[in-house]
Amino acid sequence: MGAAFVPPMGSRRLGPRLVAEAGCGGAGTEQPGPGSPGSVSKGGTMNADVKQVSLRPFDPATDRQRLELWLRRPHVARWWGDGRTALNEAMQRDPAFQAVIMAEDIPVGFLCWQRPSPGELREAGLTDLPDGVMDIDILIGEQEWVGRGIGPRALQVLADRLRGDPQLVYAGLATSVSNGRAIRAYEKAGFELFREFDDPQSGPCRYILMPLRESEC
Repeated sequence: MGAAFVPPMGSRRLGPRLVAEAGCGGAGTEQPGPGSPGSVSKGGTMNADVKQVSLRPFDPATDRQRLELWLRRPHVARWWGDGRTALNEAMQRDPAFQAVIMAEDIPVGFLCWQRPSPGELREAGLTDLPDGVMDIDILIGEQEWVGRGIGPRALQVLADRLRGDPQLVYAGLATSVSNGRAIRAYEKAGFELFREFDDPQSGPCRYILMPLRESEC
């Protein structure tokens, strides 16, 4: 769950990993782009200067260097912690649960998602989370694309993909309570507060959920 830092595989901590400047914006209209699993086009309250946001598969061989660079950048490291640990985890994770965020066919960020284990939920004090949650981590690595509504739009693309799994009921994110810009952005994307919790590394945090089923709205 959006960990502040990630120990070796099998003992991932749950905590905030959202970049404060990940972006602002509301809902858009989904339009799959060429060679992309999905995209969101300009519409609603989204920023008009970014016409398309899409996701492409993460390739550990070709995307490693780019992700390593993003994780070193101060606006990312502030929330993701030790970049080497996060990079190692990305290299070990199934690429099917990771994606590169594309804006106008330019790689600008990274998404990964996973079902939290019972041990991770206990460690974070979130054993009361409802069943069927897919936890998401996100970063916008290119500074010039920060604050342009890309984060929420990328999350909407992923949410549409997750709706294809009948076992999933919610998409979830964790963020520091001090990460106000991200909280406002993801509220516009459809996330709502589940509750606050204390992360040992990051302090007071919020866990937010987006319903993936109409019956859960």
